[in-house]
Amino acid sequence: MIQKIANKDKKYGAGFLDFKEPFELKYDSIAAFEDDFALVQRNNLFGCINYSGKEVIPIKYRLLEHLAKIME
Repeated sequence: MIQKIANKDKKYGAGFLDFKEPFELKYDSIAAFEDDFALVQRNNLFGCINYSGKEVIPIKYRLLEHLAKIME
């Protein structure tokens, strides 16, 4: 699974390089993918997405630390 981070009007999204499925550009920032997950930020709140762009941790936290421990 390959991810792509896109930027349009200072918004970011993640999806597959084949672009068969559209993805929304709705995040203010996306960290690099690490262990199949990436931290995302929207409106000064944080969450986490997987390679397919699914939010696996809701974007409602002011601070997320130690992502590996959260995902265990």
